[in-house]
Amino acid sequence: MGDAARQAADRLDLLGLKKLMFQLGSLLFGLFPAADVPEKDKRAMLTGKNEGNG
Repeated sequence: MGDAARQAADRLDLLGLKKLMFQLGSLLFGLFPAADVPEKDKRAMLTGKNEGNG
């Protein structure tokens, strides 16, 4: 019985941690919004290909 109770408590603790991390991330993105990156540059970053590299 002790193991089951401990596992349930660990699971709840993990859910609380996930919620806390989500709130922290939301706060940080609210304070420091991502810079606007043109679509062309996004594709270049994802593929590693740049127009200037030929």
